[in-house]
Amino acid sequence: MSATKTILYLTGCMMLVNTGLFHYASMTQYFVFCVAGLVALTMGLYRVIRIKGWHHSTMLEMLFFGWIIFIILHGILGTNEQYSLHYLLALWMFFQGLVWMMRGESSTTAINNLFIALGGYEAIVCILQQTRIITSHSTLFLVTGSWESPNMTAMFMALCIPYSIERMLSAHKLYIKGIGTTTLLIQIAALLFINCRTAYIAFIISTVILCGHHFQWKQLLQKWPKKRIVYTTLLLIILAIGGTFGLYRMKAASANGRTFIWKTTFSLIKQKPFIGHGYGLFEKEYNLRQASYFQTDIGTEEEKQNARHIFMCYNDYLEQAVEGGILSAVFYLSIILLTIHRSLQQKDYVNTVIMVNLFWMSSVNFVLQSPPLMFVVLIIMAQTSAKEKEKQKYSTVIRFFSILFAISLILMEPNSIFNRYQVQRTVKNALILSKTNSTAALKLLESNKHHAGTSECFWRIYGIALMHQKRNIEAKFALKKALQYTSSPLVINNLIICHQRLGEQAEAKKLLKLWDNMIPTRKREINGKKLKEKKWS
Repeated sequence: MSATKTILYLTGCMMLVNTGLFHYASMTQYFVFCVAGLVALTMGLYRVIRIKGWHHSTMLEMLFFGWIIFIILHGILGTNEQYSLHYLLALWMFFQGLVWMMRGESSTTAINNLFIALGGYEAIVCILQQTRIITSHSTLFLVTGSWESPNMTAMFMALCIPYSIERMLSAHKLYIKGIGTTTLLIQIAALLFINCRTAYIAFIISTVILCGHHFQWKQLLQKWPKKRIVYTTLLLIILAIGGTFGLYRMKAASANGRTFIWKTTFSLIKQKPFIGHGYGLFEKEYNLRQASYFQTDIGTEEEKQNARHIFMCYNDYLEQAVEGGILSAVFYLSIILLTIHRSLQQKDYVNTVIMVNLFWMSSVNFVLQSPPLMFVVLIIMAQTSAKEKEKQKYSTVIRFFSILFAISLILMEPNSIFNRYQVQRTVKNALILSKTNSTAALKLLESNKHHAGTSECFWRIYGIALMHQKRNIEAKFALKKALQYTSSPLVINNLIICHQRLGEQAEAKKLLKLWDNMIPTRKREINGKKLKEKKWS
């Protein structure tokens, strides 16, 4: 098996595993992706040097490289959350490494088989959860697949479904066609158990485009009478309007909530349209902005009912504009559109469909911050770029600098990944230890605080541990450190208590007012005068 297939198969399988090593289960996929990006870049660079393949870069490579350099400069000049920054670096490492490894390879059958297998596996897990044979990874949802978010699972299957459709339509051997059909039916059944409108629309897009190409609907329509075309078009419009209304009614509160999120996000973009608020800081800035909005008493009752503590924008373009400025959003959108254009030129309709679905999903949901979804997307981008033959102006210069940049990342990233891993393992171990020996747990956290960096999770839990030991001054420092990277009500809650214990009533009242306006419909505890001290987790 080639190095490319080995890396992709191992990464794909590891993405499905919840190791239990971290406080946040999603950190498993995060570290798998960071390590996979580093390995792919190393192997790709080795291949480039071995065959002296540094002559040119494609337009897609240059655009992606431009985006990552912009992100690096932003990280140097501005305030950013380092976990998010290094995740974005891992995106480029994975993409560029695969491009260098795939160049010259023509067969994609093994990769197609991988996505069919992964999509089928997720579907089977969902069905088993629906029938309660196995339990989900969340207490909030019956069906979540291998991860905690059912939306992410549904969108992952929606990105894999085009491979099953293509296999069902185009395979010549009956048993291969049967595998594609069976996998497709299982995935459709699984999607019905997860009410994800984004995935439903992506499935419709995939079916229409791939079936239209296979059955040559364009040629068929040319033979139809004009009246039949008009009636059919009207019927499709009516069905589309009815379907859209039905999908809206299915989760009306969610749709209205996202409309409010986008409205508030636009006001954030207006504040810093060019430099952004910092990568990884959307959650912090958004919820503070939402609290400020409700503090002015201009929010409607419906907006108050829909308000929640938000972790993502449900629109990757807007979220990029908030974090890195409008230029960052333009880079991300341009990469998607260019990949769609190139895959169409190459007449690779499966890749085209997946990228069109990415464009749609990024408009109404979250893709960029989901390692399993980006795993699929980056492979498609790398395949598309690796197939390009033409040379671009200045491409040799870009290739030279990308190789130098890759070498520097290969030298620096292993230590950075290990430090982040060690911090997250410390958090998990301290939480377990706190159940039997809180003093020893606190000492464990203290021994690693110098490596904590921008981990809001570490500083939050460390601050709460200090509060339990009545070390309120140190706890206040740790919780304020956490508030640099999050606006979590739990952090604000405990910081209020710290101020009250230290007799800093003015600071406590200021934070209490902020806490009250973050989610207007939330009931205040103990008659709205005092908050309860929360547990470690």
